[in-house]
Amino acid sequence: MTNSKHSAEIIPLPREDTGVKEDTICIFLRDIEVPLRVGVYDREMQRPQTVRINIEMHMRLNHHFAERSAADIRHSINYAGLHGYIFNELAAAPHIPLLETVAEMILSRCLADPRVDRAEVRLEKPAVLAGTAGAGVVMTRHRRP
Repeated sequence: MTNSKHSAEIIPLPREDTGVKEDTICIFLRDIEVPLRVGVYDREMQRPQTVRINIEMHMRLNHHFAERSAADIRHSINYAGLHGYIFNELAAAPHIPLLETVAEMILSRCLADPRVDRAEVRLEKPAVLAGTAGAGVVMTRHRRP
């Protein structure tokens, strides 16, 4: 454990099935625009195209934010790491034929944090088809007990 108040150490929350609906918090990244090599058509394989990404990660809320320093990020999900993954690793990845595969890659990264119970990714290719604002996919994954 480091002494830094911004330590990346994760503090797990206990899980107990009580049958009662739990309070949750949603951490999100919205309208990320990143050039990705994605698509099945010849024109999409020639060069990267802009993909708009929206991500939601849901976790249990145990009301600990009122009790602790707002600077203690160990009690929340650090979205900066996911942002870095998208711009540094995903953007540099070789061609990926389907947006669904990109969504699975992002969801896998989200659910790698054991506190995330549900994650949703929305991927959109802006103006990829004439007469549309965009086309894409929305995918949700739930942590299985």
